[in-house]
Amino acid sequence: MTAVPSGAQVETPADSDDAGAGPVAPVVRTDTGPGGPGHSWWRAGSGGTIRRWPGLVLAGLLVVLLVSWGGWLASGGRLFWVGSPSMGEVAPVGSLVVTRPVGSVAAIHVGEIVVFHPPGTTQTYVHRIYSIGPGPTYRTKGDINTLPDPWVIGPKNLVGREVAIIPALGTIYRSAAWLFIGAAVLAAATWFTRDRVRRAILVLAPVVLVGVPLWLLRPLIGGEVLLVAPAGSHLAVQAVATGILPEHFTTAGYGSIYAAPGQVVSVAGRLPSRGHATSIQVSAALAWWGWCVVALFCLVPVAIYEWHARRAFLKEREGAGGPAGDGGEAMAGEPPLGVPDVAPA
Repeated sequence: MTAVPSGAQVETPADSDDAGAGPVAPVVRTDTGPGGPGHSWWRAGSGGTIRRWPGLVLAGLLVVLLVSWGGWLASGGRLFWVGSPSMGEVAPVGSLVVTRPVGSVAAIHVGEIVVFHPPGTTQTYVHRIYSIGPGPTYRTKGDINTLPDPWVIGPKNLVGREVAIIPALGTIYRSAAWLFIGAAVLAAATWFTRDRVRRAILVLAPVVLVGVPLWLLRPLIGGEVLLVAPAGSHLAVQAVATGILPEHFTTAGYGSIYAAPGQVVSVAGRLPSRGHATSIQVSAALAWWGWCVVALFCLVPVAIYEWHARRAFLKEREGAGGPAGDGGEAMAGEPPLGVPDVAPA
């Protein structure tokens, strides 16, 4: 027995030439959404179960995230991304710094990480309290800097006190506007397009969403030279890793030095000759499982495409031949890549 969805139109072809040939299954037509046939405003699974809970869960999580973020901002909390390596491994470049309001200045102590504006500028710094003077006044210093900062700040210069530092998340926060707009455009494009176009969008859109920030910000690997000095027959270079991935600093003839994000390392190199500079190559230093994660991440768009292609193919076969057990004929044609040529269960 074929179940008819509520609101569907049922047509019995009693006037056709084959009306006397035996029982004829009714033709069921359901309303479809803006994407055309097979793209309904809701989708029913076996037993009429509405299969829209993943979207509802994601929407609920998004609402909770936005409400929590709004409450945090309303209470005086702030978020900042780190753009320089002065705090070393404590707050590498690309980190997200979560702060709370300053509150009582009497609670600020030496060694605490604060966010502030130096006198006479609107630039924002994340440094430690180096010393506290009368007033109170504060001297600050970056962890990898040799000397404290040249300025003296007061309570009015303080923006917030550090609550948490999350490595790499600052790069995502910096790209948040692009990611949110891109995700909204992607959702609209997949909702109002047909299956074939939708599958192509689902493959290309994640590549664009992730690739553009990576190309513009170049956050994965990088290095900054802090000090260069001759040391006998070679050159001593002090450098800091500025990428969000662990790195190798390599110089010709002296091997490679491993550096974690924000770590300061000493690299040896050949003394430069006239007209020739000493070059230091920077490369990602991932373990085998790290490269496996990268490979799996790159395969996600292909997996999404194959999943949607399989669903669309099985849906077309059901529409052409009827549900299993009704004696319908399978639709002619080759299945997409990865779909076995069998009737749906």
